[in-house]
Amino acid sequence: MERKHNIKFFVYIIESPSANDFYYGRSEGYLIEKAVSLNNIPVTLKVIVSKAMFEVSLKKGISKEMAKHENLLPVIHLSAHGSENGIQLTDGSIIEWQELKNYFKPVNKAFNRNLLLCMSSCKGFAACRMSMHENDTDYPFWGIIGNDKEPRWSETAIAYATFYHHIALGNFITDAVTAMRTSSGNQDFTFITSEDARKSYLDVINEQNIRDIQSNLKK
Repeated sequence: MERKHNIKFFVYIIESPSANDFYYGRSEGYLIEKAVSLNNIPVTLKVIVSKAMFEVSLKKGISKEMAKHENLLPVIHLSAHGSENGIQLTDGSIIEWQELKNYFKPVNKAFNRNLLLCMSSCKGFAACRMSMHENDTDYPFWGIIGNDKEPRWSETAIAYATFYHHIALGNFITDAVTAMRTSSGNQDFTFITSEDARKSYLDVINEQNIRDIQSNLKK
């Protein structure tokens, strides 16, 4: 039996292109915006170049979208240069995961902890570290999609265009992510919830504690 849902979304794209992409007018956000709108999903694109603009896009811009789409679940699509440590904006500013977590916490809370974060960057899946804290369950998002390697620009654009097409059809997120991998030819796009990311982190900590105890007993 084909799995479907009736959940409706709106997509809020925040793009901070590299200096070269900005100069030459290359925009992944523009392509994603068109792909989303073709699937009749409400979408807004904000191009930002600095941390100050990033803050405004979250504190003010997202509030306007919430008011317009109060009955829809939110997807924030963040397109920027990325690394294992965080993201880099057009002006060279670095936002590390802990700081980004503090930005997204109130947004997720405002959306009743239903925020889906799509990371369109190299090492974007590393953003799941924002949920990997032993005593903190105030999550910055409900779930996250990202790539844990360095996808090509074309792979990322094709993958997310496919993803939004599938959720518009009512397909479940896990099925849509499977389709992302097939369409882009890149098998490293992954979805995880905050709760599962934290659980995996705690499992690693517990295993390490057990190994430490066993090692101490052998001394």
